[in-house]
Amino acid sequence: MAIQVRDSAEFQRLLQTIALELVDANIAFSMHSNLIAAYESDSGEAMRQAWTFWSLTIQAHLDSAVFRLCRIYDQDDKNLGLRGFMHTIQSNPHLFSKEEFAARMTGRARAESLIGAFAPLDSRQMKVDMAYVTRTTNPVVDRLIAIRHNYYSHRNAKDVVADHAVAEKYPHMREEVGELLKVGLAIVNLYSMLFDANSWASGIIGQDDYHYVLRAARERLDRYCAERGF
Repeated sequence: MAIQVRDSAEFQRLLQTIALELVDANIAFSMHSNLIAAYESDSGEAMRQAWTFWSLTIQAHLDSAVFRLCRIYDQDDKNLGLRGFMHTIQSNPHLFSKEEFAARMTGRARAESLIGAFAPLDSRQMKVDMAYVTRTTNPVVDRLIAIRHNYYSHRNAKDVVADHAVAEKYPHMREEVGELLKVGLAIVNLYSMLFDANSWASGIIGQDDYHYVLRAARERLDRYCAERGF
């Protein structure tokens, strides 16, 4: 069942909200991955000097990404997730007509060029995208929802009593989280371009600021070792 929208303005709110959710999730996961890479590089020794802080920070970024991912791939159509988003597009193709698109381009720079490049919805691609975001047709999404129901949203008491390890019973590799985020943003960007010729980036200015912290920590450690002749 589609999320009910009355006009382009209401659909745009859905589009912007889920796009921002994906952007934030991608940023958090990128930070998680970058900090792991830093630990495995020459910054590892400096990070180990304050490992409680860094280990909690690395885990927090992963949790932030996965919590958002659970909302993004929510299968309940009354909630805003990619599945409900796709159903809404399927139920409102008129919002993607050339006339509606041209109206939204009014006042935009290069409006004529954007209107000239207008592309209609592709029903075959929509089926592919719907299949990707649906639990019954994508085993990776199925695993995510299983983890959501048994660990992130609710802690399965039977698993705790039986001493089942979450990682073993609900395996979900870090690479799969990255892939779900990457494809999810690509799907939203596709329909964002068709809707109003806009797309969303997965990065943020300053996302590599942690390098300054690690550089300072390495320099302090080097001075400490030099002063004591290590």
